[in-house]
Amino acid sequence: MQTYLEFEKQIADLDGKVRELRTVGEADDAVKIDEEVSKLEAKSHTALADLYKKLDPWQKTQVARHPDRPHFKDYVAAMVEDFQSLAGDRAYADDHAIQTGIGRFRGRSVAIIGHEKGNDTQSRLKHNFGMARPEGYRKSSSVKAVPAALSQSRPPPASTCWNTQSIPSSRRKVPLPSYGATQHGRRKLRPR
Repeated sequence: MQTYLEFEKQIADLDGKVRELRTVGEADDAVKIDEEVSKLEAKSHTALADLYKKLDPWQKTQVARHPDRPHFKDYVAAMVEDFQSLAGDRAYADDHAIQTGIGRFRGRSVAIIGHEKGNDTQSRLKHNFGMARPEGYRKSSSVKAVPAALSQSRPPPASTCWNTQSIPSSRRKVPLPSYGATQHGRRKLRPR
């Protein structure tokens, strides 16, 4: 069942009427409702287009946080071929909130970095509700270097896919991790 936002009530009502008419049409073959259903569907599409042309900032935020919105894995499945997930930050652990990998997009090799929140309680706990940890940022910076290392002539682009749905309304106070953060910092500051 489709989830509607509170400002989409008019579209929800029209779609409900379409479902009711289809149910009546399936139950009683003598009633011809195809014309009425097509009129209501056209009216629903027009109302939806008009509504989305005039969204205020809060409504745009609600659309960005919509529960049925596609996640990183959905975009990867739809657009990227031969996707190979990469895990770990080479210093301590793997952050499941930041998803990375390499694959082919329109025939070109790309490095992909995305933000995953999860879609049910179990997966949201695994992905820390989309809040990245330091190891996630280290993982993304190391993956950004992969295309240049693998490419001989011209480095392929590194694509990012950040999910605005996961931006927390308030920041938690998290102690600085002692696991590998200083080693990573030293590695960055060492002259080449």
